[in-house]
Amino acid sequence: GDSAVVAGLGDSRCVLGGANGRFRAVTCDHTPAAKAERARIEACGGEVGSFPDEPPPEVTGKGRLFVRGKMFPGLALSRAFGDLVAKSVGLSA
Repeated sequence: GDSAVVAGLGDSRCVLGGANGRFRAVTCDHTPAAKAERARIEACGGEVGSFPDEPPPEVTGKGRLFVRGKMFPGLALSRAFGDLVAKSVGLSA
């Protein structure tokens, strides 16, 4: 028929491609600097920042997830499975 099943997992962007060569994103990226993601991270005691050799989230629009005041875990995503430290400061599955 004319249907498709689409699934997303964690931070992976889901892209739909057609026979005509056109593609479109059907989900958004979940980066720590996104407004809703940052709000959840900060409410859980985490912070969004960058490593010293990287541009800040205000420049890249992405950022990394850290334990407040620490330089770990430094994940460049806000949704994933398996990181219990990051989960304690706002990582969501």
